Amino acid sequence: MKTTHFFLVPVSLLIITLGFMAGCNNPTGGGGGGGGGSTKAPWIYCGASAAKNISIINGTTNTRVGSIELGGRTPYHMAASIDGKKLYVTTDTNEVVVINTATNTISGLITIETPATISQTKSFGMAVTKDGKYLYFTCYDLSNQVRVDLQNNNTYEVIGTSMNNPKGLILNETGTIEFINDQDTIITYTTSPWVYKADVTGSGTPVYGFALKDGKVYAAAFNSLTGECYVLNSATGTIEELITAEGATNFVGVVSIPGMNKLYVAQKNTTGKLNIIDTSSTPTFESTIITGETFTMANPTYMAATTNGKYVYVMDISYAHAQLCVVDTDTDKVVAEIPVNPVQGEYDNNVVVVYK
Repeated sequence: MKTTHFFLVPVSLLIITLGFMAGCNNPTGGGGGGGGGSTKAPWIYCGASAAKNISIINGTTNTRVGSIELGGRTPYHMAASIDGKKLYVTTDTNEVVVINTATNTISGLITIETPATISQTKSFGMAVTKDGKYLYFTCYDLSNQVRVDLQNNNTYEVIGTSMNNPKGLILNETGTIEFINDQDTIITYTTSPWVYKADVTGSGTPVYGFALKDGKVYAAAFNSLTGECYVLNSATGTIEELITAEGATNFVGVVSIPGMNKLYVAQKNTTGKLNIIDTSSTPTFESTIITGETFTMANPTYMAATTNGKYVYVMDISYAHAQLCVVDTDTDKVVAEIPVNPVQGEYDNNVVVVYK
């Protein structure tokens, strides 16, 4: 039974001197930036779970320039508003932190008070609709998904209450179909109204990462035995292919690279590898595998691409600390490492790119 509750969230604005301007993000394209234009530069945000803050990276110099403290909250998944002016961060509390990206300060909280079982908004999947109206996010530790009306005072609705530890999600190009992983099954819903559509036949492993490319949804399977990626039709939700990467296991993140016929898929294990999907004809895994080479890339997980497709930022959970690895997509090589966490963090911190 669907539980619905609407709650008007008070917003308080904290003004401090640290200021950066930000543009917009494309939440349905694997977490990369969007709409920035040639005169705007990328700024990268990623959660530092151990430090309980959000790291800010200057994408022009690929250096960490500061952090946003979350008042003792642990950050999990994030998504940016379509105009890039706000960043939404799920946490280990029942609050979603709203960050003003112009000032890099907390500007408000979306508090999920009903049902009381949502003690934390910890999420592995978030998306903002392209019209900027709704924010969707899964509540991993519970059986819920939340939809927030961003244009109506952040009122919210708890949906999908029969789910079992939902993980990743993505909306198709038109925002009319949602793909979401529910335990070990990919499920599709229509979004207006939000109703169950179908289980995707053939899916049977957890999926944390989804990406859109040329009318297809790529779902990276977290499988300890084989490296599998489901390729689905984004309009119908049906599986078109299941492609495998020899010797790969435990896929987490997948990112579409703008302007190129390829995607990267990250293996969360100690091998420190990114696999490449070639989409120039039939989607297939390339034999080329990206490693850290002279850099240390231990446990790559979530990723985001810049809008020009030049760089991919990879969240890497190493044994000593968490870092971002910067991959040059022309050469398929790691060209920089950026420390973002004082100790090893959790792999449910994703990466978001906005533009200023």
